[in-house]
Amino acid sequence: MATAQAQTTGYREKLFGKHILILGGTSGIGLAVAEAAREFGATIVVSSSNPRKIDAAIRKLEEIQSGADTTTDDNGRVQGFPCNLDDLDRLEGNLKLLFEKATDGGRDKLDHVVYTAGNKVGSIPLADTNTKMITEHGILRFYVPIMIGKLSQNYMHNSPQSSMTFTSGVNNVKPVPGRVLMAGWGAGVEGITRALAVDLRPIRVNCICPGPTRTELFDDFPDEVLQPLLKKYMASTMTGTIGYPEDIAETYLYCMRDSFVDGTVIHSSGGYLLA
Repeated sequence: MATAQAQTTGYREKLFGKHILILGGTSGIGLAVAEAAREFGATIVVSSSNPRKIDAAIRKLEEIQSGADTTTDDNGRVQGFPCNLDDLDRLEGNLKLLFEKATDGGRDKLDHVVYTAGNKVGSIPLADTNTKMITEHGILRFYVPIMIGKLSQNYMHNSPQSSMTFTSGVNNVKPVPGRVLMAGWGAGVEGITRALAVDLRPIRVNCICPGPTRTELFDDFPDEVLQPLLKKYMASTMTGTIGYPEDIAETYLYCMRDSFVDGTVIHSSGGYLLA
């Protein structure tokens, strides 16, 4: 009869030298996850559709003092590769090429995959919703997670120490008017998370459900719009605050470091669902 073997790795070393691919890792929550993992000495690969954002993210990540000595080994490296996830016809091929580049053709396998990419949907009246719009908004939020699950098996260590973490949102749990697309696709990715946890075991699959979070998207609003919006979001949480990427990033680190969390949706929302 097999007996359980306790881990001897120190808490700080759990991400040291780990190979992590972050899709959507050039801004917002994804970049915060990359920064945090970098501090612990992980090798980071970031991806987005914009090469200039990738270059900027790499420069920022390289300025962070890594927990690894990058002059003597490969730990703590930072890389970035563009990948267009919006083209449904070429989606699988684009993702496969990204995995090939991120792992040197499968020779340097990944320990963790984090997916935070998304598009700005906003409020869309139900009367204005059509099938084309449903599909367009579902590519990043539904199709991509499934294809990541399909392709990742060939490029990840097949171990419970490995993980895949997706991103949903509170709209599917606490809907507001005009958010049927976000609610539907958000619920979908949580279902995909549980199904992939079954199909990919022992690789762990989890999902983070952030609440109102102040990312770069807020920078597009003029101050007379921004301030009332921030007050509205702050009033919608139990903490009376709005989340920041640095807050939400902690949940992704947890999913990577706890090798016993699997098939789970984790909320970081300041009590939004209770307010």
